[in-house]
Amino acid sequence: MIHDFGLRGYDGDRVGVIQRILAITTTEIRRIFSKKMFLVFFFLMMSPAIMAFVFVWIRFIVIEGSGQMIGFGDRMERMADRGPFGSASIINVDFYFDLLRGGGTALTLIFSGVVGAGIIARDRAAGALELYFTRGIRPISYFTGKFLTVWFLLLCQVLFGFLIVWIFAVSVAPTDSGYFADTWPFIPRLIAAQAFFCATLALWLCALSTSTESVRFAILRWIGVLAVLRIIAGILNKLFMTPSTHLVSPHQVVKRIAQAIAGAGPSDISLESSILVWGTLCALALYWTRRHLRPVEIVG
Repeated sequence: MIHDFGLRGYDGDRVGVIQRILAITTTEIRRIFSKKMFLVFFFLMMSPAIMAFVFVWIRFIVIEGSGQMIGFGDRMERMADRGPFGSASIINVDFYFDLLRGGGTALTLIFSGVVGAGIIARDRAAGALELYFTRGIRPISYFTGKFLTVWFLLLCQVLFGFLIVWIFAVSVAPTDSGYFADTWPFIPRLIAAQAFFCATLALWLCALSTSTESVRFAILRWIGVLAVLRIIAGILNKLFMTPSTHLVSPHQVVKRIAQAIAGAGPSDISLESSILVWGTLCALALYWTRRHLRPVEIVG
């Protein structure tokens, strides 16, 4: 009877929840990286990691290599240690966690907005949510797939490039420099900190993206709101001269927690207050997602 309506049996293997989530993630990642304009944009957003690579190259290849060649190895090393490319900087976790000392914030906000703010809004505008939710994919699976996509892309910008730089530095550093022994202890903490940082931003991005069909509006809302809150936090700090004013900025809050995980340079912002604000914002993001990403609203 059902064949009279054009329905046919499916002879393939059944696909589980994990496979569906990974399919959504990998498809989205391939779609994003298939665009030439995005590759150019991605290269520009990787400038902090590229800068770190240049620092390492100059420190271990140019300065130290030239010094050994002309017979002034120790003297050149001491000069490098006093300079901007010295080992005093590249053996510190801050070099890999926040090379520009806050200057990379704008790059992260722009990149996160481009890759994540419209990731669900784009599907909503195209009517793709109907296809997902009427073909056995639950909203939580769909949202998880999109979340993993944004998380991976953010990790590419703030972590993976710096790990490649670290591996390169280990491979070219002299065996007697102690570079590996000095840097290896903080690498696991760095990975955990950046994974936490990117996961939080990915959650907030995907949550905000569920409530609009306009990709442009989603990007402007994400970048604009975080930028304005960051400016307000800076103004309040100058007026009241208290670090607690930085809690107004969600980016500063999550960065403070990631900073504590990585063991980076000390911050005046209270860690306990930052965790409280972070938990509140994540709870609101989950509530926002549940409210705007329900099958009854899409199909009905």
